Amino acid sequence: MKQTTEQIQKRLKIANFLLIFALLVIFVPPVMKAWEGDSSIPPEYSKMEYVAKETDEFLPIIFIMGILIHSGVLLCEEVRGIQTKINGSPPETEID
Repeated sequence: MKQTTEQIQKRLKIANFLLIFALLVIFVPPVMKAWEGDSSIPPEYSKMEYVAKETDEFLPIIFIMGILIHSGVLLCEEVRGIQTKINGSPPETEID
């Protein structure tokens, strides 16, 4: 059982890292373009307006990803609590 809870925890952490990576894939290109002051940015937009305009189509996905990340963190804590009840000591994994 101990090995199973540790495997579940590792899988949840991997899922969270993949979701965070996906968020970076969405945000980094427009942010880098705005940071570098690219000439293709229309002059009527400020840097923040440009980033918001470029990422607004992804807002539902970003919202869902945020919920999934939060749920993953809560599940990790729950698994850690279950393992503590089973073993009497906390697991020896990194703290999130």
